[in-house]
Amino acid sequence: MAELNYTVDMDDAEEQNFEPIPAGDYTACIVESSMNETKSGTGEYLKLKYQILEGQYKNKTVFNFLNIINNSKDAEVIARRTLNAIGAACGIGFIDNSEQLHNIPMSIKVAIEDGNKGLQNKVKKHTAINGGSAEQAQETEKTAKKEMPWKPVTKK
Repeated sequence: MAELNYTVDMDDAEEQNFEPIPAGDYTACIVESSMNETKSGTGEYLKLKYQILEGQYKNKTVFNFLNIINNSKDAEVIARRTLNAIGAACGIGFIDNSEQLHNIPMSIKVAIEDGNKGLQNKVKKHTAINGGSAEQAQETEKTAKKEMPWKPVTKK
């Protein structure tokens, strides 16, 4: 038993709907990010929470999980490519901290996939909203790679 001492707000009794949003293109931004250990304990993934900024699904959220450190090198390559696309969409060529990616509007392509928890959204593509930022990010990224190759920071 848990003692709550909580007064119920009868006007706020509607539970949140976690149904996936329809597949399509949306303007969104990353609002939260965290590095987490995989269930197996052998890797780490970057969890990204996006908020839709416009239209019928404004304020809805979708998630993306990037296998930064994984036994599967293919999973790591996919994560790196996705992180490159996110950086380019945000106009950031070198990412020190995932919070640098927060609150920058971008266009995302959302799909619906049948996952282990039923139907869920999957972010498939990230695109810059203003055309010039992707090219600028690519140049910065080339410079950053020469100075410091990308290596994930692991928890100790």
